[in-house]
Amino acid sequence: MRKREIGLFAALIAVTSVGIREWKKNQAFTQRVKQETEMHVRQAIVEGQTDGTDEDTATKG
Repeated sequence: MRKREIGLFAALIAVTSVGIREWKKNQAFTQRVKQETEMHVRQAIVEGQTDGTDEDTATKG
C-alpha cells in the first residue's frame, strides 16, 4: 500500500470511531430523556388521580 492509501484508511477509521462515539452518546441522551418524560407523565397522572378533584365529571345543577 502506498502512504496515501494508508493515510486515507487511518482517517476513515478515525472518523468512523468519532461517529460511533457520537451516535452512542445521542442514543444514551435520547433514552434518558424518554425515561424522564415517562416518569413526569406517570407522576402527573398519579397526582391527578389523588388530588381529590374530578374535573371530568362536573355536576350540572
